[in-house]
Amino acid sequence: MFEQGAAAGDAACRDFLGFLFLEGHGRKQNPSTALDYFRKAAELGNDQACRNLGNMYFGGRGMDPDSAQAAAWWKKSVELGKDPRPAFSLGQLHGLGSGVPQNAELAWEYWNEAKRRGSDNAVVALVVHEGKAPTTADLEVIQALAAEGHVTARGALKFLELRQCGAKTLIPDTSFVHQAHNFCALASSTMLLRHQGVNVSQFDVARMRSVNLWSHGSRWDEMVSVAGKLRRKWKTKSFAM
Repeated sequence: MFEQGAAAGDAACRDFLGFLFLEGHGRKQNPSTALDYFRKAAELGNDQACRNLGNMYFGGRGMDPDSAQAAAWWKKSVELGKDPRPAFSLGQLHGLGSGVPQNAELAWEYWNEAKRRGSDNAVVALVVHEGKAPTTADLEVIQALAAEGHVTARGALKFLELRQCGAKTLIPDTSFVHQAHNFCALASSTMLLRHQGVNVSQFDVARMRSVNLWSHGSRWDEMVSVAGKLRRKWKTKSFAM
């Protein structure tokens, strides 16, 4: 039915088909075909196709990662639709200066927009990045989210606790990033490298490791190896399975 709709020019059907080909649901996985469907749907003004294009460029699905292109498509998605996720992701890119100029004020604007659209992650981001102790009301919101199992909120509570006690090992760069498959290791390693004075993006880090299979987890020994190539001596002391 999606194929019939796509043939008739329906943008949403093209977007759905792109997702099926991207993830290999009902069709053989083919990122190039997915990209084509997403692009055609985006050209018809489908905001979700724009978001999906941004995700593909951000994650390097079927092409080299390009955070500038990701930012451009996420911005178009924000302009066309109401989904909070591309606004939140744009806030992260501007906060880190990844593919776009680093701009704390613009990051704040995008996170506020994501919050208005219903993003719990944006609620947490605005509290964590304010740089000062949260108000009682803010803290109650995060605690309520954490009690519901919200992973980012739980992490934020620990982040705030460490910041309050002045932990020397705390890296207040950003407490969470746009996640895509194995990017947790890339993101956290990039934050640590930047804290140690190495001006790299997570895509720089990604290109220095061997290619991981999507959704098969992160190889932390590779992150130690990448740090070594950048003349930073790391070692893994523990690993939770």
